[in-house]
Amino acid sequence: MPLNKMIELTQAKSFIKAYRKFVKKNPQLAKDLLAVLQRFRVDIHHPSLNTEKLKHSNIWSIRIDLKNRIFFVWVDDYAVLLIDVGPHDKYRQY
Repeated sequence: MPLNKMIELTQAKSFIKAYRKFVKKNPQLAKDLLAVLQRFRVDIHHPSLNTEKLKHSNIWSIRIDLKNRIFFVWVDDYAVLLIDVGPHDKYRQY
């Protein structure tokens, strides 16, 4: 992957709904969430993201903080579809 190529982020309706709910419940994390997405766009391997693929699934997640994650799927090498955001335990529904 070229170093200057940023990841394109697309939001599924499910992500938009979850994002609104998440920010309403956790207004103190709104800036952190946006900063995480920006860091991800620039460097998908940044250690603070703790990027991981969920077992038995094509869904991946990145860390907002120790309790919350952003869930996504790869569309291609440079694009992801954001599908959900919320507590770490949400991974169980996937």
